[in-house]
Amino acid sequence: MEWLLAEDDELLPKVMLREGFMARQAEREVLERGARALVWVGAALSTIRCRGPGAAAGSGRMGFLLACKHPGAITQVYCTPPSAAARQDPPRKTASAGSSSA
Repeated sequence: MEWLLAEDDELLPKVMLREGFMARQAEREVLERGARALVWVGAALSTIRCRGPGAAAGSGRMGFLLACKHPGAITQVYCTPPSAAARQDPPRKTASAGSSSA
């Protein structure tokens, strides 16, 4: 669905069902085929141990829905940004004193 082109009255119901839709797609395209896959989503969608804020029973985040329905088959990989020290450029090598360049 082109989210940016949707009218407001059709968008809200689809946004509310997005987690379940995404979970169902992963089931159809991967789990039902007995395959394995890496599904790249944001951290909020991938959580497998928490239903999510304000979610009613039977609903929740995509990862949580899949983990409940397929115990042991779902793993969450959470990537964190590198520390500030790791992001710094390595020191540049400089010419040592007494060396000449011609």
